[in-house]
Amino acid sequence: MSAPQTPAVLDNTKPLPRLGGVPRVRGNSPLGALGELMRDQFGALRRWQREYGGVFEIQIGPTSFVVAADANAASEMLIEHGSVFTREGPLYAAMEPLFGDNSMLSSEGPVWRSRRQAAQPQLRQRAVAAMADRVHGSLEQVLQELTPGACDVYRFSGRISMSVALSVVFGHSVVRQQFEELGAAVDYAVGRIALGWVASRLPRWVPMPGGRRLRRELAVIDDMLRSLVQTRVQSGEFGDDLFGMLLHMQDPDSGSGLSIADIRNESVALMVAGYETTANAIAWSLHELARDRSLLERVRAEADAHLDSGSPLANPKALACTRRVFMESMRMYPSGIWLPRNAAVKGELCGYPIAAGTPVLCSPYLVHHDPHAWTDPERFDPERFKEGSDQPRARHAYMPFGLGQHMCIGQHLAMLEGTLALARLVQRWDLAPIPGREPVMKISTTMSTKDGIWLQLSPRE
Repeated sequence: MSAPQTPAVLDNTKPLPRLGGVPRVRGNSPLGALGELMRDQFGALRRWQREYGGVFEIQIGPTSFVVAADANAASEMLIEHGSVFTREGPLYAAMEPLFGDNSMLSSEGPVWRSRRQAAQPQLRQRAVAAMADRVHGSLEQVLQELTPGACDVYRFSGRISMSVALSVVFGHSVVRQQFEELGAAVDYAVGRIALGWVASRLPRWVPMPGGRRLRRELAVIDDMLRSLVQTRVQSGEFGDDLFGMLLHMQDPDSGSGLSIADIRNESVALMVAGYETTANAIAWSLHELARDRSLLERVRAEADAHLDSGSPLANPKALACTRRVFMESMRMYPSGIWLPRNAAVKGELCGYPIAAGTPVLCSPYLVHHDPHAWTDPERFDPERFKEGSDQPRARHAYMPFGLGQHMCIGQHLAMLEGTLALARLVQRWDLAPIPGREPVMKISTTMSTKDGIWLQLSPRE
Protein backbone atom coordinates (compact mmCIF):
# COMPACT_ATOMS: atom_id res chain seq x y z
CA MET A 1 0.00 0.00 0.00
CA SER A 2 1.17 3.51 -0.68
CA ALA A 3 0.82 5.91 2.22
CA PRO A 4 -1.87 8.53 1.69
CA GLN A 5 -0.66 11.73 0.10
CA THR A 6 -0.30 14.26 2.91
CA PRO A 7 1.43 17.60 3.34
CA ALA A 8 5.12 17.23 4.09
CA VAL A 9 4.90 18.89 7.51
CA LEU A 10 7.51 17.71 9.96
CA ASP A 11 7.60 20.36 12.69
CA ASN A 12 4.03 20.39 13.98
CA THR A 13 4.76 18.29 17.07
CA LYS A 14 5.52 18.96 20.70
CA PRO A 15 8.97 20.53 21.26
CA LEU A 16 11.36 18.12 22.95
CA PRO A 17 13.45 19.21 25.96
CA ARG A 18 16.99 17.95 25.48
CA LEU A 19 18.75 18.96 28.68
CA GLY A 20 19.66 16.12 31.00
CA GLY A 21 19.33 13.28 28.52
CA VAL A 22 16.32 11.21 27.46
CA PRO A 23 13.37 11.66 29.88
CA ARG A 24 12.95 8.43 31.85
CA VAL A 25 9.73 6.81 33.08
CA ARG A 26 10.98 5.18 36.28
CA GLY A 27 7.88 4.06 38.17
CA ASN A 28 7.61 3.68 41.94
CA SER A 29 8.76 0.12 42.52
CA PRO A 30 11.83 -2.10 41.98
CA LEU A 31 10.16 -3.19 38.73
CA GLY A 32 10.19 0.38 37.45
CA ALA A 33 7.22 1.31 35.27
CA LEU A 34 6.06 -2.28 34.80
CA GLY A 35 3.23 -1.98 37.32
CA GLU A 36 1.70 1.07 35.66
CA LEU A 37 2.18 -0.46 32.24
CA MET A 38 0.41 -3.68 33.21
CA ARG A 39 -2.50 -1.85 34.91
CA ASP A 40 -3.30 0.31 31.89
CA GLN A 41 -1.08 -0.66 28.96
CA PHE A 42 -2.21 1.68 26.22
CA GLY A 43 -3.36 4.44 28.53
CA ALA A 44 0.05 4.49 30.23
CA LEU A 45 1.86 4.76 26.90
CA ARG A 46 -0.32 7.65 25.78
CA ARG A 47 0.16 9.46 29.12
CA TRP A 48 3.92 9.12 28.85
CA GLN A 49 3.84 10.43 25.30
CA ARG A 50 1.82 13.48 26.40
CA GLU A 51 4.12 14.10 29.38
CA TYR A 52 7.54 13.44 27.87
CA GLY A 53 7.08 14.07 24.15
CA GLY A 54 8.34 12.15 21.17
CA VAL A 55 11.31 10.40 22.82
CA PHE A 56 11.37 8.86 26.28
CA GLU A 57 12.87 5.90 28.13
CA ILE A 58 10.90 3.23 30.00
CA GLN A 59 12.56 1.42 32.89
CA ILE A 60 11.26 -2.10 33.51
CA GLY A 61 13.12 -3.87 36.30
CA PRO A 62 16.82 -4.06 35.44
CA THR A 63 16.29 -3.10 31.82
CA SER A 64 15.15 -0.02 29.92
CA PHE A 65 14.10 0.86 26.39
CA VAL A 66 14.15 4.17 24.53
CA VAL A 67 10.83 4.79 22.74
CA ALA A 68 10.35 6.81 19.55
CA ALA A 69 6.79 8.06 19.93
CA ASP A 70 6.01 10.64 17.24
CA ALA A 71 6.49 11.09 13.50
CA ASN A 72 9.68 13.12 13.86
CA ALA A 73 11.37 10.52 16.03
CA ALA A 74 10.07 7.63 13.89
CA SER A 75 11.35 9.08 10.61
CA GLU A 76 14.70 10.05 12.12
CA MET A 77 15.15 6.59 13.64
CA LEU A 78 14.00 4.49 10.68
CA ILE A 79 14.93 6.66 7.68
CA GLU A 80 17.53 9.36 8.29
CA HIS A 81 19.52 7.37 10.90
CA GLY A 82 18.72 3.88 9.67
CA SER A 83 22.43 2.99 9.65
CA VAL A 84 22.67 3.81 13.37
CA PHE A 85 19.50 2.09 14.58
CA THR A 86 19.82 -1.39 13.11
CA ARG A 87 18.11 -4.77 13.30
CA GLU A 88 20.53 -6.52 15.63
CA GLY A 89 21.34 -6.88 19.32
CA PRO A 90 19.27 -8.49 22.12
CA LEU A 91 15.92 -7.45 20.68
CA TYR A 92 16.63 -9.40 17.50
CA ALA A 93 18.25 -12.32 19.29
CA ALA A 94 14.75 -13.08 20.60
CA MET A 95 13.55 -13.47 17.00
CA GLU A 96 16.25 -15.92 15.89
CA PRO A 97 14.42 -19.11 16.95
CA LEU A 98 11.59 -18.23 14.55
CA PHE A 99 13.27 -16.29 11.73
CA GLY A 100 16.94 -17.17 12.01
CA ASP A 101 19.60 -14.47 12.00
CA ASN A 102 19.67 -13.70 8.27
CA SER A 103 16.09 -13.62 7.02
CA MET A 104 14.41 -10.55 5.55
CA LEU A 105 12.81 -9.84 8.94
CA SER A 106 15.98 -10.18 11.02
CA SER A 107 19.01 -9.08 9.00
CA GLU A 108 20.84 -6.09 7.58
CA GLY A 109 23.43 -5.48 4.88
CA PRO A 110 24.13 -7.39 1.66
CA VAL A 111 22.32 -10.59 2.68
CA TRP A 112 19.12 -8.74 3.52
CA ARG A 113 19.39 -6.62 0.37
CA SER A 114 19.80 -9.60 -1.96
CA ARG A 115 16.85 -11.46 -0.41
CA ARG A 116 14.64 -8.39 -0.49
CA GLN A 117 15.49 -7.62 -4.13
CA ALA A 118 14.67 -11.20 -5.12
CA ALA A 119 11.29 -11.24 -3.37
CA GLN A 120 10.18 -7.67 -4.09
CA PRO A 121 8.99 -8.20 -7.69
CA GLN A 122 6.73 -11.03 -6.51
CA LEU A 123 4.93 -8.71 -4.07
CA ARG A 124 4.68 -5.45 -6.00
CA GLN A 125 1.19 -4.08 -6.56
CA ARG A 126 0.86 -5.43 -10.11
CA ALA A 127 2.11 -8.89 -9.12
CA VAL A 128 -0.26 -9.01 -6.15
CA ALA A 129 -3.19 -8.05 -8.40
CA ALA A 130 -2.35 -11.14 -10.46
CA MET A 131 -2.77 -13.21 -7.28
CA ALA A 132 -6.37 -12.04 -6.86
CA ASP A 133 -7.82 -15.41 -7.87
CA ARG A 134 -5.64 -17.23 -5.34
CA VAL A 135 -6.45 -14.75 -2.57
CA HIS A 136 -10.15 -14.86 -3.39
CA GLY A 137 -10.21 -18.67 -3.40
CA SER A 138 -8.57 -18.89 0.03
CA LEU A 139 -10.90 -16.26 1.39
CA GLU A 140 -14.02 -17.97 0.06
CA GLN A 141 -12.99 -21.29 1.53
CA VAL A 142 -12.59 -19.85 5.02
CA LEU A 143 -15.77 -17.73 4.82
CA GLN A 144 -17.75 -20.92 4.28
CA GLU A 145 -16.83 -21.94 7.84
CA LEU A 146 -18.89 -19.11 9.35
CA THR A 147 -22.13 -20.05 11.12
CA PRO A 148 -24.79 -17.88 12.80
CA GLY A 149 -24.25 -17.01 16.44
CA ALA A 150 -21.48 -15.64 18.62
CA CYS A 151 -18.13 -15.56 16.81
CA ASP A 152 -14.65 -14.53 17.91
CA VAL A 153 -13.80 -12.54 14.79
CA TYR A 154 -10.26 -11.98 16.08
CA ARG A 155 -9.54 -15.69 15.86
CA PHE A 156 -11.51 -16.02 12.62
CA SER A 157 -9.59 -13.16 10.99
CA GLY A 158 -6.39 -14.96 11.90
CA ARG A 159 -7.68 -18.01 10.00
CA ILE A 160 -8.43 -15.84 6.98
CA SER A 161 -4.98 -14.26 6.91
CA MET A 162 -3.09 -17.46 7.63
CA SER A 163 -5.01 -19.21 4.84
CA VAL A 164 -4.14 -16.47 2.36
CA ALA A 165 -0.52 -16.31 3.53
CA LEU A 166 -0.08 -20.06 3.16
CA SER A 167 -1.73 -19.99 -0.26
CA VAL A 168 0.52 -17.18 -1.51
CA VAL A 169 3.70 -18.67 -0.05
CA PHE A 170 3.04 -22.37 -0.61
CA GLY A 171 0.34 -22.47 -3.25
CA HIS A 172 -1.84 -25.55 -2.87
CA SER A 173 0.87 -27.82 -1.46
CA VAL A 174 -0.29 -27.38 2.17
CA VAL A 175 -3.21 -29.64 3.08
CA ARG A 176 -5.79 -28.82 5.75
CA GLN A 177 -4.07 -30.60 8.64
CA GLN A 178 -0.75 -28.94 7.79
CA PHE A 179 -2.52 -25.58 7.60
CA GLU A 180 -3.83 -26.00 11.15
CA GLU A 181 -0.52 -27.21 12.59
CA LEU A 182 1.70 -24.69 10.82
CA GLY A 183 -0.60 -21.76 11.57
CA ALA A 184 -0.80 -22.60 15.28
CA ALA A 185 2.97 -23.08 15.55
CA VAL A 186 3.80 -19.75 13.87
CA ASP A 187 1.15 -17.93 15.91
CA TYR A 188 2.57 -19.20 19.21
CA ALA A 189 6.17 -18.49 18.27
CA VAL A 190 5.36 -14.90 17.22
CA GLY A 191 3.63 -14.32 20.55
CA ARG A 192 6.76 -15.45 22.41
CA ILE A 193 9.04 -12.82 20.89
CA ALA A 194 8.10 -10.05 23.35
CA LEU A 195 8.84 -12.35 26.28
CA GLY A 196 12.23 -12.99 24.72
CA TRP A 197 12.92 -9.23 24.66
CA VAL A 198 12.45 -9.05 28.42
CA ALA A 199 14.22 -12.34 29.10
CA SER A 200 17.30 -11.20 27.19
CA ARG A 201 17.86 -8.50 29.81
CA LEU A 202 17.31 -10.74 32.85
CA PRO A 203 19.78 -13.12 34.60
CA ARG A 204 19.98 -16.53 32.95
CA TRP A 205 18.77 -18.30 36.10
CA VAL A 206 15.34 -16.56 35.95
CA PRO A 207 12.91 -19.20 34.58
CA MET A 208 10.82 -18.25 31.54
CA PRO A 209 7.51 -20.08 31.03
CA GLY A 210 6.63 -21.81 27.79
CA GLY A 211 10.13 -22.75 26.66
CA ARG A 212 9.30 -26.42 26.17
CA ARG A 213 6.21 -25.65 24.09
CA LEU A 214 8.19 -23.15 22.00
CA ARG A 215 10.73 -25.83 21.11
CA ARG A 216 7.90 -28.19 20.20
CA GLU A 217 6.21 -25.64 17.92
CA LEU A 218 9.49 -24.72 16.25
CA ALA A 219 10.06 -28.43 15.55
CA VAL A 220 6.65 -28.55 13.82
CA ILE A 221 7.70 -25.66 11.55
CA ASP A 222 11.12 -27.19 10.81
CA ASP A 223 9.79 -30.66 10.01
CA MET A 224 6.97 -29.45 7.81
CA LEU A 225 9.05 -27.04 5.73
CA ARG A 226 11.86 -29.57 5.33
CA SER A 227 9.29 -32.05 4.03
CA LEU A 228 7.87 -29.48 1.57
CA VAL A 229 11.36 -28.71 0.25
CA GLN A 230 12.12 -32.40 -0.23
CA THR A 231 8.83 -33.07 -2.01
CA ARG A 232 9.26 -30.27 -4.54
CA VAL A 233 12.94 -30.93 -5.19
CA GLN A 234 12.23 -34.60 -5.86
CA SER A 235 9.35 -33.76 -8.19
CA GLY A 236 11.40 -31.21 -10.10
CA GLU A 237 8.42 -28.82 -10.05
CA PHE A 238 9.29 -25.81 -7.91
CA GLY A 239 5.95 -24.06 -8.53
CA ASP A 240 4.97 -20.45 -9.22
CA ASP A 241 4.42 -19.40 -5.59
CA LEU A 242 6.86 -17.66 -3.24
CA PHE A 243 8.15 -20.97 -1.94
CA GLY A 244 9.07 -21.90 -5.50
CA MET A 245 10.86 -18.58 -5.86
CA LEU A 246 13.00 -19.45 -2.82
CA LEU A 247 13.76 -22.91 -4.21
CA HIS A 248 15.00 -21.31 -7.43
CA MET A 249 17.44 -19.27 -5.33
CA GLN A 250 19.31 -22.44 -4.33
CA ASP A 251 22.70 -23.01 -5.94
CA PRO A 252 24.10 -26.31 -4.66
CA ASP A 253 27.07 -26.25 -7.03
CA SER A 254 28.49 -22.88 -6.00
CA GLY A 255 27.31 -22.98 -2.40
CA SER A 256 26.35 -19.30 -2.64
CA GLY A 257 22.60 -19.76 -2.92
CA LEU A 258 19.99 -20.36 -0.25
CA SER A 259 20.43 -23.33 2.05
CA ILE A 260 17.52 -25.43 3.35
CA ALA A 261 17.70 -23.44 6.60
CA ASP A 262 17.58 -20.18 4.63
CA ILE A 263 14.49 -21.33 2.73
CA ARG A 264 12.84 -22.32 5.99
CA ASN A 265 13.58 -18.91 7.57
CA GLU A 266 12.47 -16.87 4.56
CA SER A 267 9.26 -18.90 4.22
CA VAL A 268 8.32 -18.14 7.81
CA ALA A 269 9.27 -14.47 7.35
CA LEU A 270 7.02 -14.19 4.29
CA MET A 271 4.15 -15.90 6.12
CA VAL A 272 4.35 -13.51 9.04
CA ALA A 273 4.71 -10.48 6.73
CA GLY A 274 1.38 -11.39 5.13
CA TYR A 275 -0.40 -12.45 8.29
CA GLU A 276 -0.21 -10.39 11.50
CA THR A 277 -1.05 -6.88 10.28
CA THR A 278 -3.90 -8.06 8.05
CA ALA A 279 -5.56 -10.36 10.59
CA ASN A 280 -5.49 -7.71 13.28
CA ALA A 281 -6.89 -4.98 11.02
CA ILE A 282 -9.71 -7.18 9.67
CA ALA A 283 -10.86 -8.08 13.19
CA TRP A 284 -10.89 -4.51 14.52
CA SER A 285 -12.56 -3.27 11.33
CA LEU A 286 -15.40 -5.74 11.90
CA HIS A 287 -15.68 -4.56 15.50
CA GLU A 288 -16.05 -0.94 14.36
CA LEU A 289 -18.51 -1.84 11.60
CA ALA A 290 -20.66 -3.70 14.11
CA ARG A 291 -20.78 -0.54 16.26
CA ASP A 292 -21.73 1.77 13.38
CA ARG A 293 -24.66 0.52 11.34
CA SER A 294 -24.56 3.38 8.83
CA LEU A 295 -20.88 2.71 8.09
CA LEU A 296 -21.59 -1.01 7.68
CA GLU A 297 -24.37 -0.22 5.20
CA ARG A 298 -22.01 2.02 3.18
CA VAL A 299 -19.42 -0.75 2.97
CA ARG A 300 -22.10 -3.27 2.02
CA ALA A 301 -23.56 -1.04 -0.71
CA GLU A 302 -20.09 -0.56 -2.14
CA ALA A 303 -19.47 -4.31 -2.15
CA ASP A 304 -22.81 -4.95 -3.87
CA ALA A 305 -21.95 -2.39 -6.51
CA HIS A 306 -18.46 -3.66 -7.33
CA LEU A 307 -18.39 -7.38 -6.48
CA ASP A 308 -20.28 -10.02 -8.38
CA SER A 309 -20.75 -13.36 -6.70
CA GLY A 310 -17.68 -15.51 -7.17
CA SER A 311 -15.58 -12.80 -8.83
CA PRO A 312 -12.29 -11.65 -7.32
CA LEU A 313 -11.30 -8.01 -7.03
CA ALA A 314 -7.87 -7.25 -8.45
CA ASN A 315 -7.88 -3.57 -7.47
CA PRO A 316 -8.85 -2.85 -3.84
CA LYS A 317 -9.00 0.89 -4.63
CA ALA A 318 -12.35 0.21 -6.34
CA LEU A 319 -13.79 -0.27 -2.85
CA ALA A 320 -12.84 3.20 -1.62
CA CYS A 321 -14.95 3.34 1.55
CA THR A 322 -14.02 -0.21 2.56
CA ARG A 323 -10.38 0.59 1.97
CA ARG A 324 -10.63 3.65 4.24
CA VAL A 325 -12.20 1.55 7.00
CA PHE A 326 -9.30 -0.91 6.74
CA MET A 327 -6.73 1.90 6.77
CA GLU A 328 -8.30 3.57 9.81
CA SER A 329 -8.31 0.24 11.62
CA MET A 330 -4.57 -0.06 10.98
CA ARG A 331 -4.13 3.45 12.35
CA MET A 332 -6.15 2.99 15.51
CA TYR A 333 -5.19 -0.62 16.20
CA PRO A 334 -1.78 -1.16 14.55
CA SER A 335 -0.57 -4.74 14.74
CA GLY A 336 3.06 -3.69 15.02
CA ILE A 337 3.07 -2.13 18.48
CA TRP A 338 6.87 -2.00 18.41
CA LEU A 339 9.50 -1.81 15.70
CA PRO A 340 12.69 -2.81 17.56
CA ARG A 341 16.16 -1.56 16.73
CA ASN A 342 19.54 -1.41 18.43
CA ALA A 343 21.99 1.51 18.42
CA ALA A 344 24.90 -0.05 16.54
CA VAL A 345 27.09 2.98 17.30
CA LYS A 346 26.79 6.10 19.41
CA GLY A 347 24.12 8.28 17.85
CA GLU A 348 21.43 10.86 18.39
CA LEU A 349 17.64 10.82 18.28
CA CYS A 350 15.83 14.15 18.06
CA GLY A 351 18.70 15.86 19.79
CA TYR A 352 19.13 13.31 22.57
CA PRO A 353 22.42 11.38 22.74
CA ILE A 354 21.93 7.59 22.43
CA ALA A 355 24.73 5.31 23.63
CA ALA A 356 25.88 2.41 21.46
CA GLY A 357 24.07 -0.79 22.39
CA THR A 358 20.89 0.97 23.52
CA PRO A 359 17.68 -0.88 22.58
CA VAL A 360 15.27 1.51 20.86
CA LEU A 361 11.61 0.82 20.08
CA CYS A 362 9.62 2.82 17.57
CA SER A 363 5.92 2.70 18.49
CA PRO A 364 3.55 2.98 15.52
CA TYR A 365 0.72 2.92 18.06
CA LEU A 366 1.92 6.15 19.68
CA VAL A 367 2.74 7.74 16.32
CA HIS A 368 -0.82 6.93 15.19
CA HIS A 369 -2.33 8.38 18.38
CA ASP A 370 -0.28 11.59 18.53
CA PRO A 371 -2.77 14.47 18.96
CA HIS A 372 -0.32 16.82 17.26
CA ALA A 373 -0.64 14.81 14.04
CA TRP A 374 -4.28 13.65 14.22
CA THR A 375 -7.57 15.31 15.17
CA ASP A 376 -9.24 13.41 18.01
CA PRO A 377 -6.97 10.37 17.54
CA GLU A 378 -9.01 8.13 19.88
CA ARG A 379 -12.04 8.34 17.56
CA PHE A 380 -12.51 5.84 14.73
CA ASP A 381 -12.97 7.97 11.60
CA PRO A 382 -12.25 6.45 8.16
CA GLU A 383 -12.86 9.84 6.54
CA ARG A 384 -9.36 10.85 7.66
CA PHE A 385 -8.15 9.01 4.58
CA LYS A 386 -10.57 10.53 2.11
CA GLU A 387 -8.93 12.40 -0.74
CA GLY A 388 -8.40 16.03 0.24
CA SER A 389 -8.24 15.36 3.98
CA ASP A 390 -5.70 17.38 5.96
CA GLN A 391 -4.75 14.37 8.10
CA PRO A 392 -2.26 13.35 9.19
CA ARG A 393 -0.56 16.67 9.75
CA ALA A 394 2.92 15.12 9.72
CA ARG A 395 4.47 13.33 6.77
CA HIS A 396 5.33 10.06 8.51
CA ALA A 397 2.54 9.92 11.08
CA TYR A 398 0.89 6.95 9.32
CA MET A 399 3.11 3.90 9.28
CA PRO A 400 1.14 0.62 9.61
CA PHE A 401 3.79 -1.14 7.50
CA GLY A 402 6.80 0.63 8.99
CA LEU A 403 9.07 3.23 7.42
CA GLY A 404 12.29 3.30 5.44
CA GLN A 405 14.03 0.50 3.62
CA HIS A 406 12.60 -2.18 5.90
CA MET A 407 8.97 -1.29 5.21
CA CYS A 408 6.86 -4.46 5.16
CA ILE A 409 7.19 -6.30 1.87
CA GLY A 410 3.61 -7.63 2.12
CA GLN A 411 1.80 -4.30 2.23
CA HIS A 412 0.05 -4.59 -1.17
CA LEU A 413 -1.12 -8.12 -0.38
CA ALA A 414 -2.46 -6.90 2.96
CA MET A 415 -4.49 -4.15 1.31
CA LEU A 416 -5.97 -6.51 -1.28
CA GLU A 417 -6.80 -9.20 1.24
CA GLY A 418 -8.14 -6.92 3.98
CA THR A 419 -10.36 -4.83 1.73
CA LEU A 420 -11.76 -7.88 -0.04
CA ALA A 421 -12.35 -9.80 3.22
CA LEU A 422 -14.41 -6.97 4.73
CA ALA A 423 -16.47 -6.50 1.59
CA ARG A 424 -17.21 -10.19 1.13
CA LEU A 425 -18.11 -10.77 4.76
CA VAL A 426 -20.60 -7.90 5.12
CA GLN A 427 -22.21 -8.91 1.82
CA ARG A 428 -23.33 -12.12 3.50
CA TRP A 429 -23.54 -11.41 7.22
CA ASP A 430 -24.98 -8.90 9.65
CA LEU A 431 -22.74 -7.98 12.59
CA ALA A 432 -23.79 -6.81 16.04
CA PRO A 433 -21.88 -6.26 19.29
CA ILE A 434 -22.51 -8.69 22.16
CA PRO A 435 -23.42 -6.86 25.39
CA GLY A 436 -20.84 -7.42 28.10
CA ARG A 437 -18.18 -8.67 25.68
CA GLU A 438 -16.45 -5.45 24.70
CA PRO A 439 -12.93 -6.30 23.47
CA VAL A 440 -9.91 -5.26 25.52
CA MET A 441 -6.64 -4.50 23.75
CA LYS A 442 -3.49 -6.17 25.04
CA ILE A 443 0.19 -5.63 24.29
CA SER A 444 2.13 -8.72 23.32
CA THR A 445 4.70 -8.95 20.54
CA THR A 446 1.92 -7.42 18.44
CA MET A 447 -1.49 -5.91 19.15
CA SER A 448 -3.77 -8.59 20.59
CA THR A 449 -6.83 -8.92 22.85
CA LYS A 450 -7.44 -10.41 26.28
CA ASP A 451 -10.38 -12.55 25.19
CA GLY A 452 -10.88 -12.06 21.47
CA ILE A 453 -13.36 -9.81 19.66
CA TRP A 454 -16.80 -11.35 19.94
CA LEU A 455 -19.66 -10.37 17.60
CA GLN A 456 -23.09 -11.78 16.92
CA LEU A 457 -23.38 -13.00 13.33
CA SER A 458 -26.65 -13.50 11.50
CA PRO A 459 -27.29 -14.12 7.78
CA ARG A 460 -27.96 -10.96 5.83
CA GLU A 461 -31.62 -10.40 5.18
